[in-house]
Order: sequence, then structure tokens, then C-alpha cells
Amino acid sequence: MPFKLPFPDKKPFSFYNVKIPHTLRAMVLAPHPDDFDAICVTMKMLKENGNPISVMVLTSGASGVEDGYKDADSKKEKAQLREKEQTQSCNFFGLPARRLQFYNLTEDENGHPIENEENREKIHDAMQEFAPDMVFLPHGNDTNDGHRRIFSIVKKLSEMENNRFIMFLNKDAKTVSMRLDVFTPYNEEKAVWKARMLKFHDSQQQRNLHVRNRGFDERVIGVDRDTAAGLGILLPYAEAFEIEGC
Repeated sequence: MPFKLPFPDKKPFSFYNVKIPHTLRAMVLAPHPDDFDAICVTMKMLKENGNPISVMVLTSGASGVEDGYKDADSKKEKAQLREKEQTQSCNFFGLPARRLQFYNLTEDENGHPIENEENREKIHDAMQEFAPDMVFLPHGNDTNDGHRRIFSIVKKLSEMENNRFIMFLNKDAKTVSMRLDVFTPYNEEKAVWKARMLKFHDSQQQRNLHVRNRGFDERVIGVDRDTAAGLGILLPYAEAFEIEGC
């Protein structure tokens, strides 16, 4: 059976109002390089609390790199660029190198992970090895195929494990809708720090500037700004999560 955290009865509530034992282990299942960075303020809170953190990057993210970016044209070259970006951002974050792993699940022709037995086994084995108590990943109600498929796989694994771990499903720029259960508020100083984290993913920064006329950092932090405004809290930003499995 799953463990219990002393969540407040009234939702939504701030992560800072939850007494999280420092022994609990947190795993980030990132469908793409940079999904960890989208919730880095919450991860920083857990890191400072002493919780062990493991980041599992599940796909190469090569499809998200524009042709010719830094002279990269092949899938292998693009994947290497994104792996380097994620490694640099996690180094800046202070994540131990052994806690960042790249799994390169089997992908379809569009670069999205395939929901098959091989990929399920890879995720299952990695989770068994780290034995997380808390698992963070993008919400399944999302326009991104990769986010939806990884959620579906992890949801089934959770049911197989009798909900042994709590899932925190984070709000993303592509989230369609979700129930907001818990949030991590933050100030302008942490927004500057988060923007620096996000800018390590320069391939995404440049692509967003070309396609959307705004930086990757602005797009992600804009989601947090909208969340805080919707909550009506004093701080200007907040990362948002729906809780499942508790």
C-alpha cells in the first residue's frame, strides 16, 4: 500500500505546507530532455530538504531540434546535442551525475516513445532500481504524444505496484486541463534562476524564438505566471501539480 503524506484537507495547497520526510525518494520521469527543468523550483525545494532525486530522460528529443542547428542534421547528432544540454543544466542544478540517466526508449517516426512491452520494461526496471516514493512527470491530458504515452505507461505500472508511489503530474505549456492539487510558489529571484536552467536547452530556446517569437524560458515561466495569477497568491509564479495514487 502507498505511504501517506500529511496533505492539507483543503486543495489546492502549497508544497511548503507539507512536511515531507527527507528520506523519501523522488524520481523525475522526463519524456524529453528539459521536462525536468520545467519543475526545477520544486526539485530544488526537495533537494534542499535532503530528498534523493533521480532524473530519467526517456527519449532523445532529437525531433525537437531544427535541421542545421549547430550543424546537426542526423538524429544521432541532434540527440547528442540535447543530451549535452540536459547534462549541463543538471550540473548547474547540482544533481549528482549518477542520478541522471538517458534511456532512449524506442520511438515512432515522429520521435515519440512507443507504448510497448520493451519500453514498459525499461521504465519498470529503472523504477525498481531507484525505488521512488514520489514520481514526477507531465500530466497525461496533454497535446504532446510523448507526455500522454509516458503517463499511460507509468499509470499502468502504478496500478501493478498497488499504487506504491505517489504521482505528481505537472502542468506544462501543452497541458489541456488538470486538477490543481498542489503548487510550488516562487519569487522573481527564483524565476531568474529557473530561466538560467531553461536556457541551457539552447536548441529549444532558438526553436521557440523562430517558431513562437518568444524564448523557451519565457514560455515555461509564462505558464507558472498564469498559474500564480489564477491562484491569486502573493508570489508571482507557481509550478502546479495534480496528485494521483494517494
